[in-house]
Amino acid sequence: MFLKRIGIVGGLSPESTILYYKTIVEEYRKRFRNEHYPEIIIYSVNFEEFTVAVDKGFDDKAYGILLDAIKRLASAGADFALISANTPHMYFDRLVKESPIPLISIIDSLAEKLLEDPGLSSWPLRDKVYVTKRLL
Repeated sequence: MFLKRIGIVGGLSPESTILYYKTIVEEYRKRFRNEHYPEIIIYSVNFEEFTVAVDKGFDDKAYGILLDAIKRLASAGADFALISANTPHMYFDRLVKESPIPLISIIDSLAEKLLEDPGLSSWPLRDKVYVTKRLL
């Protein structure tokens, strides 16, 4: 069975990059009930360069760092990508427009998961706008 290659924009938090990788592998093994795992490509951005750009309000620079990482993942063969940290999602809508590959939003994924759980029907995180404001 050949699955799509997963691209992860990492390095924005080594801990979250590790967690994403580990979780993807664990979920794959649960789903397919074997010890295999999907192809995963990780591009680790320069954390200092990104955080300095964000802190100084250089949004175009921070955006460019993320877009470059996504393009590198696509060039390396990733079929789609995700960003393994919350803060960069403030650029997500803009990135989707220029990305050469589909992107998965962790905020959209969280909102969808919350909508699936009837026990959380009154929880404020069900609203994507609320989620976005709280996570960013």
